[in-house]
Amino acid sequence: MTGWEFDIRPEGREATIRALVEERIRELPELAPYRADLTAMLRRMTKDAHDSGQGL
Repeated sequence: MTGWEFDIRPEGREATIRALVEERIRELPELAPYRADLTAMLRRMTKDAHDSGQGL
């Protein structure tokens, strides 16, 4: 997989982010120390995308 798909709507993005981060960490365990950083980055990205009207 070369990209991630996101539910950027506020009501769905937390579950989507959590699932994607967990999936990536299962695939690449060396990312585990960066779980919080990945989650924060994805939260910012999805919020920005939603706020700018992307994905509508």
